[in-house]
Amino acid sequence: MRFFIAVILILALFSISSWSLSGQQSKILKSSGIIICSSVSGCGKYKPMLIHKIYPGQKIYIYNDVEVLGRRVDGKYEIWLTWRIFIYNPLGYLDYTSSISTNRRKYDVKIIKYAGWFTWTASKSKIEGKYTIILEVINNLSNEKLTYMSYFYLSDSLTKIFRVNINYSLTFENMGNRPSTITKLYVSIIRDWKPFQKVVLGPIFNINPNSVESDEYGNKYAVYRDILLNPGEGKIISIQYILKINISYFKHRYISLNSLKNLPESFRRFLAPEKYIESNSSEIILKAFQIKDGLDDVYLICKGIANFTSTYIKYVKVPENKGALWTYRNKIGDCTQFSRLYVALARAIGIPAYTVSGYSLSNVDFDRIFESNIGHTWVAIYLPNYGWIPLEPQSSGDRFGLTPYPYIVFVHRGGSETSIDDVKISVGRFYYYYVGPKPRVKESLKYMISRIS
Repeated sequence: MRFFIAVILILALFSISSWSLSGQQSKILKSSGIIICSSVSGCGKYKPMLIHKIYPGQKIYIYNDVEVLGRRVDGKYEIWLTWRIFIYNPLGYLDYTSSISTNRRKYDVKIIKYAGWFTWTASKSKIEGKYTIILEVINNLSNEKLTYMSYFYLSDSLTKIFRVNINYSLTFENMGNRPSTITKLYVSIIRDWKPFQKVVLGPIFNINPNSVESDEYGNKYAVYRDILLNPGEGKIISIQYILKINISYFKHRYISLNSLKNLPESFRRFLAPEKYIESNSSEIILKAFQIKDGLDDVYLICKGIANFTSTYIKYVKVPENKGALWTYRNKIGDCTQFSRLYVALARAIGIPAYTVSGYSLSNVDFDRIFESNIGHTWVAIYLPNYGWIPLEPQSSGDRFGLTPYPYIVFVHRGGSETSIDDVKISVGRFYYYYVGPKPRVKESLKYMISRIS
């Protein structure tokens, strides 16, 4: 499942020629710096914002104009300007960067005035708070560079810590003509994952389970036994929660691969090959070391793997039983295959990793109830000095370090095999055994996101 953030950046360039001074070398004579505007219609035609506070759906213009003394070439005056913009969100994450150039242009006059502006449109899914703008204006003919900084504040959007009310349900229906019995049903119980996810309230069951059990990975399950479904009968199991989700950003720090050599014995299972994670395949090992390409920085290697998986695999819904090697060879897959291939590549290099299963909440509209019927799988990796970090293998490495949001984790090591009371199950949001006609199952997550001021 993809989760996308809507950002629009457009740069318009206009020129006004003017008569003025003499001189042979190109030079920036004047610059307006950064002017944050509510509208721009041309060079010098703008409406500055007196208060730099914006709201979801609002568009702002980031404007700059310069007067440039052209360089004398063959009786004309040449200029060549570049604008570069960097916008950092309240966590310090580089939310956007872009650049544009005039290329080399010649005029009959010595002084030329140019204006450039970017537009930026806010959305509810962007993090509330102070955004930092860095604008560079570069004269490529003289190597001059002017750097400016400004700020704006985004209000009424997603807060860094937000609340999610959840009602997770499973509906079982017997569509056959004889009784069906669900002999054992394992329903995962959402738990804390510090610092990203905290259970404030719950689980609250509509039908109490027979027991609560844990697997070897620390996942908990509500266990139900002998649920009888007569022909045409249906039953619903639902669990309610209130969660707090914390959006985090982990800035780049150099981490040597050597720091992974002395990890505790308990990390070995996060490095070993397993079913669907063929990290010992010669093909995957070769590709992993091609991505590594001499790098010794674990942080940058993980970014490189994300750049690879996000561009190499074409998103196509495929059967659950397709693993990392199959995905590498066929170049297609859904969220499960993206995640398995990422984990296999990381483990091949010696970076602990595993898959995470839950939901990606695609609608960020506060205090409204939405429903999702499709689960999601992503990845957790271990970085010394950071700990376990979630990441989205369908997103480019540029988003590495920013925890994917708004995501809800149900289980760790999704898709791995485990056993509870000598009963084998596949780690996931739910798993069941039955006798008689196979029941039809509908999985649903109803949720409501609320800001925390």
